[in-house]
Amino acid sequence: MNFDLAKLEKFSLDSLNKNSINSFDFIDGKIISCCESELNIFNLETGIKSNIYSVVDETEELGCFKIFQQDKLFLSNENIIQLFDLNLSQQINKFKFSKDTINSIKISKKDNILACCDDSGEIKLLDVRTQSREPCLSFCKSLNQHDNICYALEFHPANEHELFSGSFDCTFIKWDIRFQKKDSKKPFIKKVAVSDEIQKLIQIEKDGADMLSSMTPSFIHSLYFIELPENKTGLMCGTENGYAMLFDSDSCKLIHGKQITNNLAVSQFNKFEKIDDKNLIATSGDSKLIEFIYLNKEQANFKNKTHVKFEIRKFEELSIKHGKKVNCVKYKDQKLYLSDTSNDISIYNFKNLLNKS
Repeated sequence: MNFDLAKLEKFSLDSLNKNSINSFDFIDGKIISCCESELNIFNLETGIKSNIYSVVDETEELGCFKIFQQDKLFLSNENIIQLFDLNLSQQINKFKFSKDTINSIKISKKDNILACCDDSGEIKLLDVRTQSREPCLSFCKSLNQHDNICYALEFHPANEHELFSGSFDCTFIKWDIRFQKKDSKKPFIKKVAVSDEIQKLIQIEKDGADMLSSMTPSFIHSLYFIELPENKTGLMCGTENGYAMLFDSDSCKLIHGKQITNNLAVSQFNKFEKIDDKNLIATSGDSKLIEFIYLNKEQANFKNKTHVKFEIRKFEELSIKHGKKVNCVKYKDQKLYLSDTSNDISIYNFKNLLNKS
């Protein structure tokens, strides 16, 4: 991969919200953006911005959202879920769902399960297959295994009954979230202490982690799935002390870990984003830098069998000094979109930067 940083164009969508934009997403040529006080939609073609919802009470604080069935949207408001019709820009339902402030909302691949996690560490699931306009809370269950704030959730991209959660208890959990009978086995398949794996890396590899980073808790802020050869899937965990930890999503065994920055992630929103079809992943967080990592693949023969080994490496030729802490990052149409502590969305155009020769 060859890069000419002089060709990296930057522009921005200014003042999309009143406050710092926590999260955003794309739908039909539009950007939906959310800050603590309002949810807006911006038409990329016409440049017209309109409001979907604004808080009406001082106790309200909007957090995250998820688009549902292309015409609806679930929005978190403290421990409450609000459901909106995007065609009408109108709220159609509102219900208390979680014990504490909701940090992440996810929808399964087939749009049948809503999952939320909160500050208490609890994960709530809602079966929305039988719903029309209004969710029925009788189709609901709770998952309780985390001992601290649960900040990250992701459904497995291929096995939608598998849900992964990351917490401030420095663990991630692989769940089987099928709605089972009460006398069935425990719903979680595996609980992995990521902090223990990081300490092993520090001791064995002596990879140059500074003392402060090794003492910083390995709070898990983000989870991200990566395709691996032989139809395998890797799970990347972003931690408070700046590590990117890659696990096999089937066995939950560590493949490799690497400290990228002193603070890789500071919120529940996307912190890893793949750049096109290349083996290149953008990372972001508290460091105010956009850095890039890739998986180095090596093959070795052992007992007449070929074994593949992956290592996370930093792409030293490319980094972006963004200058602000990043809340959310997404890649679309060869552009890297970022929201940060401002009320703008910054856009880095990679079209001319990526040399495909």
